[in-house]
Amino acid sequence: MFEPPCRLLEHPPAAPPRDRFVSELRLRHPSSPVYSLATALRSPGLPWGMETMSGFVAAALGFPAVLFSFLLVLVVGYWVLALVGVFDLEDGEIGFFGGVPLSISLSLFVAFSWFLSLAGTVLIDGAPLRVLLGFGVLLAALVGGAVGTRLIIVPLRRVFAGAEPTRQDFVGRVAVVRTSSVSEDFGQAEATAADGSSAIVQIRLAGGGNLGVGSRVVLYDYDFAGEFFWVSPLELEAEKD
Repeated sequence: MFEPPCRLLEHPPAAPPRDRFVSELRLRHPSSPVYSLATALRSPGLPWGMETMSGFVAAALGFPAVLFSFLLVLVVGYWVLALVGVFDLEDGEIGFFGGVPLSISLSLFVAFSWFLSLAGTVLIDGAPLRVLLGFGVLLAALVGGAVGTRLIIVPLRRVFAGAEPTRQDFVGRVAVVRTSSVSEDFGQAEATAADGSSAIVQIRLAGGGNLGVGSRVVLYDYDFAGEFFWVSPLELEAEKD
């Protein structure tokens, strides 16, 4: 039986999920960066998952996002190796930044900068003077990455409070002389803190003494102005006891 045209239009075919998603973004948030990102990541002619991945890879390899994409691969690789035990997270730290282990601070900075540069790369795609705009996106990503990292590491300081070794941690510890002699203006020794971390420190000996490589000394005071430790021969300290 022939149905009137009005009956045929009562149930129009449903739009593909990707089109409904993008269309709804356009209607609700036409100026949203998310809408621009969603439309730019589409590669017509491919299934929704494949076209999104294709557009994502193209954006990640575009300037300036490609710079941070490379760094992000290194960061992910580092944490994967750390999780499987190749790197020791406790002994492998090379320092602190903002009261948080440097590996965490750098990872957060790279992650924030990569995301901002990726969004910026998508937004300037096809724009005039794209290369010049790319440098602007690079600068904005660096600044935004630093700000985002700071917002995260400030509360993390409480978690790592007391984890960062200070020079005062070496006071009262035994050290091993690493120079041929020690005097009032020269000398170095290797000291180990209570947490097992070690460092080469500057040392000074008041008065005369016969200290050389391998001699054991006690770091009994720290001079903040000169940034060195006053030491006493371990044998002398044993005699005092």
